[in-house]
Amino acid sequence: MPPRKQHGPCPACGGKDRFRLDDKGGRGTWICSQCGAGDGLDLIRRVTGKLPKDAAELVAGVLGLSHVVISEADREQLRQQQQARAEAEQQQQWIKFQKAARRAAAILRDCKPGQAEYLIGKRLRWPDGMVNSTLIRIGEEAFPSGSLVVPLYNEAGELVNVQLIRRDGVRHYLAGGQKAGAYHRLPGNELIAICEGYATGLSIHLATGATVYCAMDCSGLLAVAEIANRQHPTARILLCGDNDEATKGNPGKAKAEQAASAVGGVVALPPAPGDWNDYHQAHGLDETKRAIMSANSTPTDSQPQDQQASQEEGGRADVIPLRPGQGNQGIEIGKMAPSQRAELLRERMGEVAVNMVAGAVYHYTGSLWEHLSDACLRREMAAIYSEHGAPFSSKMLGGVVDTMKEMIPLMGVPRDDLIGFANGVYDMAARQFRPHSPADSLLSHNGILYGEPLAGETLEISAPNFTKWLSHAAGSDTDKMARIKAALFMVLANRYDWQLFLEVTGEGGSGKSVMANLCELLVGSRNVGSSSMKRLESDFGLESVWDKRLLLLPDQPKYIGDGAILKAITGGDEVSINQKGKTMFSAKVRAVVLATNNEPMVMIERNGGMARRRVIFAFNNVVSEADKDPQLGEKIAAELPVIIRHLLTQFDNSENAKTLLLEQRSSTDAIAVKRAADPLFDLCAMLAFIPEPNGLRMGGKTDVLRNPRRYFYHAYLAYMEYHGLERPQSVNAVSRSLKQMAKELGNEYKTRRSDGIITNIVLTDEVEEFMPKPVMFTP
Repeated sequence: MPPRKQHGPCPACGGKDRFRLDDKGGRGTWICSQCGAGDGLDLIRRVTGKLPKDAAELVAGVLGLSHVVISEADREQLRQQQQARAEAEQQQQWIKFQKAARRAAAILRDCKPGQAEYLIGKRLRWPDGMVNSTLIRIGEEAFPSGSLVVPLYNEAGELVNVQLIRRDGVRHYLAGGQKAGAYHRLPGNELIAICEGYATGLSIHLATGATVYCAMDCSGLLAVAEIANRQHPTARILLCGDNDEATKGNPGKAKAEQAASAVGGVVALPPAPGDWNDYHQAHGLDETKRAIMSANSTPTDSQPQDQQASQEEGGRADVIPLRPGQGNQGIEIGKMAPSQRAELLRERMGEVAVNMVAGAVYHYTGSLWEHLSDACLRREMAAIYSEHGAPFSSKMLGGVVDTMKEMIPLMGVPRDDLIGFANGVYDMAARQFRPHSPADSLLSHNGILYGEPLAGETLEISAPNFTKWLSHAAGSDTDKMARIKAALFMVLANRYDWQLFLEVTGEGGSGKSVMANLCELLVGSRNVGSSSMKRLESDFGLESVWDKRLLLLPDQPKYIGDGAILKAITGGDEVSINQKGKTMFSAKVRAVVLATNNEPMVMIERNGGMARRRVIFAFNNVVSEADKDPQLGEKIAAELPVIIRHLLTQFDNSENAKTLLLEQRSSTDAIAVKRAADPLFDLCAMLAFIPEPNGLRMGGKTDVLRNPRRYFYHAYLAYMEYHGLERPQSVNAVSRSLKQMAKELGNEYKTRRSDGIITNIVLTDEVEEFMPKPVMFTP
């Protein structure tokens, strides 16, 4: 048992996590991050496995409050039970460590040195990193070939774990593997630097030449710093922490200072929020070296006995400090007003705001506002109660969360002229790149690091795989290539406000999936929602996609309908968001919509609402089996920074991109797609529209002899019968459709009344294919 109010191993769970004996009111109260909290009697019950009554008698005997006397044999039995439990836990942990270490070794055997795509995104050229050759699965996450593999070692130099990092930044350790005291070492000169992540360590190593120990996160800085100090007892140790200024308490700075205090080191924080890799990307290696070496930090000297105490404290467990200004108020948390408890939660969560329409809380991460679920907030509040040794209920937690929502600022509305990147925003209005700001109200960014063009950079030379795909998809048509790039810019810039949606149609293997994957890369996979027209029109169709930047309708099955929900989304109307178990609300869906299909959608809405919004691209060139490249998507992904810079340069005036999309809306291949999907539209394309309504009559009486050369409706029926099409539209439905169809074909439909309706439609030679031929009688 650790001394009162100090941390140590838990006697109940065998030291799985932090334990502290508070002994409030002399009741033996305690807190364990694994077991929970309770009083002394509860702790004895957990340790001995006895019922509450038996545990109480045991305590009474020890204290001399009962005739029951605890013999030395019983005391020894209790001690042995506790020791056996701890040894069993340690044995299970050792087995897990060994299993993870064996898998780590197997993974490394399948790896080879190479340039990881993740590091390319961090602007780090490091061909000596290890990348996997085959797919690796960790839980539900998959790490394809080319993912970064970071081997982690213990102080004895034994491989104990690996960290896998995918191209998009998703990372995982091996389940059950050792993390505490595990690190990756980059050998260099006599300067010793300790940092958190691998990319950060590479930036420090490349800038200073230092020998760098990567602790992988801030919680490992102290243990790894002590290892480095033992291995290099005379070296100067630099704690290169992260500047987590946007996070409450700046944990990167606090943990770096704690580690520096333990080893007599120096803390070097980036001048701006972020880590040293962020600073490297923004300012280059020379400036990074200058900033690290001249960091305005000094050794955190303390009296020898204080330093020794700090090391002893750190050796036992991590300290959980009270928050600044909190003092002993936590002891009285049960007596606080609801608003005071809500203030504790607000301080814990950092910079937060609420979307009152959705009733959702968001936390600013330093680059974007990230949604915090009510369940997450309740757990944080439960942790606050536990840290103060106060009882609580689920109802109390929910009340604090609801109260906080009434107190915190309202979320701003994201600006439509900002493109969010991982390291800042590109302001389309100012046409310049700048750092992130909470006032931008970004809910997402594309996860890509923006950088200025390199010398001699061109799309053709610097992005050859993208250029090859683009040329093939457009059939080498330069105009169509420009329009496809305009569509990509629309996705990148999130110009949902153009009230257009994209539909890419064509046979399988024509490049549609590459287009969809490229659009997903441009906005970041976490900002993409996938659905279908049928799903969107269901009761909960918008539940998981309403707050995304890109709404993909991939491999859309044949659809015939009015597209009402799509019309509302692209028209900027508020739509009903129905989430299971939550109150329904209305909001605008600020997403660009991209549908891909083998058969184009058939829109039966004839008022022009869908036709005005629909931009169709026909991909008609199927890639031959011999020319297929299964790695094309990954190759294009590596060219993404070049593609983005090209799009921003070509469309520095975004209206140019919109103009190209409007041209594509009425292009030859778009018209061809509509003709193939809609018989009436195909017929209209075969006819001519003259200036005055002196052409075909509408007709409609099909029970009399048909005359398709005099009546338009009869010509329509002849077309349908010739092509074997059933269920023709009524004459009224046809009449209502003609005005919009003529407009889409660049014509104007006119009528006048004179013993029926006379139109301005006349026949052309194209109709002879389906027109009934005169029957010749032989006498």
